[in-house]
Amino acid sequence: MPDRPRRVTILIADDDAANRMILRTTLERAGYAVVETRDGAEAIGMISRVKPDLALLDVAMPVLDGIRAIQRLRAEPETAKLPVILVTALSAVEDKVRGLDAGANDFVTKPYDRAELLARVRACIRGHGDRPPAEPA
Repeated sequence: MPDRPRRVTILIADDDAANRMILRTTLERAGYAVVETRDGAEAIGMISRVKPDLALLDVAMPVLDGIRAIQRLRAEPETAKLPVILVTALSAVEDKVRGLDAGANDFVTKPYDRAELLARVRACIRGHGDRPPAEPA
């Protein structure tokens, strides 16, 4: 039996259940495997166990916000190169600059445009060359 390509796994971290559901539905319909958490601290633990291909982190979360979560991910060799897209309702340039300075690969602003979200996800995954190739199902 030939090896089947590995499915791309995306971690979603957002404290709002409705936001997680919208992201999950959009990503699963596009063929991605999805795991989700409610805050940055849970996300870091899940990332070490699941080893996703990409993380979508909300900027404003309790316990550990998205920017501090990225800083922790970038500080560890195992997760330093994980592609991360910050998801935010904040549109101030300063917030985006803080996220990019912390190591975010990209930003998506709420409310999401489905086509833009999926294009940014594909671009981050494509641009991350040190992982085995994986595609949505």
